[in-house]
Amino acid sequence: MANANDNNCNQTPTAGNRCLPCSTKGSNYTCAGGTECPKLKEITCQAGQYLAANGTNCTNCPTGSYCTGGTYTLGNSSDQGRQSCTNKPSDSSYIGTGATTNNCAWSCNGGYGQTYDSQCIKTCTAGITKLHAGNNVIVQLYDTKHTTPSIAIQKDGKTCYGNLTTNSGTNALNVQYNGQTYHTVN
Repeated sequence: MANANDNNCNQTPTAGNRCLPCSTKGSNYTCAGGTECPKLKEITCQAGQYLAANGTNCTNCPTGSYCTGGTYTLGNSSDQGRQSCTNKPSDSSYIGTGATTNNCAWSCNGGYGQTYDSQCIKTCTAGITKLHAGNNVIVQLYDTKHTTPSIAIQKDGKTCYGNLTTNSGTNALNVQYNGQTYHTVN
């Protein structure tokens, strides 16, 4: 008989029934012979899907994981084709979708800004969040100092900080401090 989902296949083994040879179903099936229907032994999931533990159908990849697709064995007791994302900083959420590590894309939660070294730091709460220095130079300001040295801006008795680094970049504000040139970075 064709397969377990075929209406012509008797799901209850009965004497005299016979299965079609597995060769007619392809290599993804296994056949016990006699009165049993061929059973699917492997399934191919497309990119963006995986085979859940003990699952029989492909499942869409959840946020916080990536799934590249592939051929998986049915009846396995663990997920197949699903990789967990790593290195998401605290105070952030996954936003990515897709079949690759793009699914691991993240952004900082509200009230936090992403720093040049991929951390989420609370943005300044003194009523200003950015310093606009002209020529498209914008410096994100944070509640706490993240680099030493840093830019310090005071407003209403509160101090906000901008990050500085020795690595040069485009659209940066250059600051001379103790004979060293620093550049603003977010």
